[in-house]
Amino acid sequence: MALSLNTVWEVQTGGNDTNGGGFVTGASGSDWSQVAGKRTGGDVTDISTTDGVANGTTTFTSATANFDTTIVGNIIYLQGGTGAIAATRRQVTARASTTSITLDASVAASTGMTLNIGGALLSPGIASLFATILGMYVYIKAGT
Repeated sequence: MALSLNTVWEVQTGGNDTNGGGFVTGASGSDWSQVAGKRTGGDVTDISTTDGVANGTTTFTSATANFDTTIVGNIIYLQGGTGAIAATRRQVTARASTTSITLDASVAASTGMTLNIGGALLSPGIASLFATILGMYVYIKAGT
């Protein structure tokens, strides 16, 4: 995994373990992990979708996600598609256009992938998978 050591993970009641769950401190974007839910439609940019496309490189595209510069630094969750991509998280390192972003590591070729942007994690156990990496932090919001 090539995630930045400056990644901060968020956990809270109402979160979901298929959300992005994290943000890289110091990145130029907006931290979408501090709310419970992933980014969804309406008038927002950086929308979670099920039409993700990867070509085996660090380039990732989606015709409907409407990527904005605010996505840079967010951790995204990817899964499924024609390449049957196993669940993984990647850091967005750059935004090329409203339909294309660059990730911290390559993703195997696939179409129709689930892409979840933002939203906190639900389980401290999922966050603990990353908490052992020196430099990363996990914040757990009070709740039941």
